[in-house]
Amino acid sequence: MGCFRELEKLLLFHKMDHQPALLGNLLSIYLSIYLSIYLSIYLSISLSLYLSIYNIYLSIISIISIYLSIYLSIYLSIYLSIYLSIYLSIYLSIYLSIYLSIYLYLSISIYLSATPFLQYYVQVHLGEVNVNLP
Repeated sequence: MGCFRELEKLLLFHKMDHQPALLGNLLSIYLSIYLSIYLSIYLSISLSLYLSIYNIYLSIISIISIYLSIYLSIYLSIYLSIYLSIYLSIYLSIYLSIYLSIYLYLSISIYLSATPFLQYYVQVHLGEVNVNLP
């Protein structure tokens, strides 16, 4: 601020001498210094304000993204565990029932074909053979 007072004193001094060229130069120097300081202060304040606002926006977005990632990880883990348990239980029950029924059918048919007495006994038991009792 001291340089402005010196420039004002010079302007007042040169007004009395009526030297317009020097007065114009001093006025342009004074205005350029004043405007550069004013603009630098204005720009620094406005930029710091805008940057702080953007920083708040970014922090809100980062907090939202953290909450979303936590929510989605919990939701997806629960959903996938339920879905996989239901899918696997249905799939395994169908697969095992078909596989076990085929396995039991084949093993019983092989066992019965290997022993003719058991085959005859099963036919009698099922009523496919008429047994004449004396």
